[in-house]
Amino acid sequence: MLQKQSSITAEGMALVRAIEAQKPEGVRICFDPIARLLVNPISVFLSKLVINSGIYERIGPPVAIAFITARERYIDHFLKVCLSEGLDQVVILGAGFDTRACRISGIEKAQVFEVDHLLPKPSS
Repeated sequence: MLQKQSSITAEGMALVRAIEAQKPEGVRICFDPIARLLVNPISVFLSKLVINSGIYERIGPPVAIAFITARERYIDHFLKVCLSEGLDQVVILGAGFDTRACRISGIEKAQVFEVDHLLPKPSS
């Protein structure tokens, strides 16, 4: 990974969440209204076309998008349940473009740590 550049994985996850957030409430699996602000709007448009056309299902893993959205929903739900039971610390590993610290109700009562890759120390 290059310094001062986000990872492709972080961008890809945010892109999937952004596309999913555009679906009607009764259809979408997870909802991250912030994700769209983190990715290039052209990428959202083009990716949505590819996914909706069915091409992605033919060239990529058939359940990849479903897995990502289901995982996001599960983590969000589990976090909300834990916060409602008094969880006071949250550690988000591989944070990337994770937006839970900004969008999950009740998380403001917890101490949140986001841990992602470490950049090498600059040489002196």
